[in-house]
Amino acid sequence: LRVRSSNVVSMLNSTQRLNYPCVRMTSEIFYNGKLDAPPEVKNRRLELAREPTSAAGPLREAIEPDNPLVYLGVRGHEIEDGFSFDNHNQAMITRDVCLELMRAGVPSESISVMAPYRPHVQTIDSVLEDLHIHCSTVHRMLGGENEVVIFATTRSNATRDLGFIRQSEFINVATSRQRRKLVIVGDASDTFAEGSSISKRMYDFIASHGTLIMLQ
Repeated sequence: LRVRSSNVVSMLNSTQRLNYPCVRMTSEIFYNGKLDAPPEVKNRRLELAREPTSAAGPLREAIEPDNPLVYLGVRGHEIEDGFSFDNHNQAMITRDVCLELMRAGVPSESISVMAPYRPHVQTIDSVLEDLHIHCSTVHRMLGGENEVVIFATTRSNATRDLGFIRQSEFINVATSRQRRKLVIVGDASDTFAEGSSISKRMYDFIASHGTLIMLQ
């Protein structure tokens, strides 16, 4: 959302990608409240070709078109993998969300999944292989977009260590690639909610203006 001309970098004040309330979250946290979207973009919602197959519950709530901004809190700590991290519980919940979306008629090519750590990307890729949905690193999604984006945060630990996810530009990219729905698959404890000033603001915003779901 920046324009470079010669040696001058200027901030755009309008986006054709982010609907509401995602555009407001991105604007308030990263652009000093100066980013907006035209009405036809802000009012854009995910369209389901079929009624969701699941009964009323957290996953059905997560894919509802009227919930464009969702945080799914998942229990289960991260797993160290060398100098990196994985999270099997988040991988399985990510698969469940993708299945619910596809059963409701959302095509696999309209769903993008990303995670920050390579071992977690590989685990998610393995559980999504039969759905023909690919998981990529956040860096590979830079400049990309899709109708639905699922961002699995990986980290979940007692010390609330988010690692490099706390970097402003990283989390901005991770939460601004969607056109109709963003689902953040994070931890159900305080790692994301308290891990950095930015993630705390984002968590609090979703709690107030989006859909916050804690899975049992």
